[in-house]
Amino acid sequence: MKALGIAGDDKAETTGFEDECPAWLKPYLAAAQRSGLVRGYATETGAEFRSGNPITGAEAAAMVSLALELPSAVISEDRELPVWAATALATVNDHGIEFANTDTVTRALAISDGELREWCQHR
Repeated sequence: MKALGIAGDDKAETTGFEDECPAWLKPYLAAAQRSGLVRGYATETGAEFRSGNPITGAEAAAMVSLALELPSAVISEDRELPVWAATALATVNDHGIEFANTDTVTRALAISDGELREWCQHR
């Protein structure tokens, strides 16, 4: 978030998601949700973030492609992944950021701060 110039919302009482998250994460998650960088998992009444779950390569790719405002790649009709996952992975891979759906990424950083700052400066 810092690398993108998006400040955490220290006064956030909710994150925009139905489930709870660690207190340290709340200001950043609230800002990320409002900015459209994270959408969470759809539920019958809204969405959950599931902060205890690892991020898949496809989820990381989706957040990175949204953060960097990369133009979406064209994907084939013959695929095993959902459209959003296949599109996100193809998009970041086309721009030299390597993720595979089978990757597990920590929620701390999908890519290093330095690498993200470099991408943000060159877009």
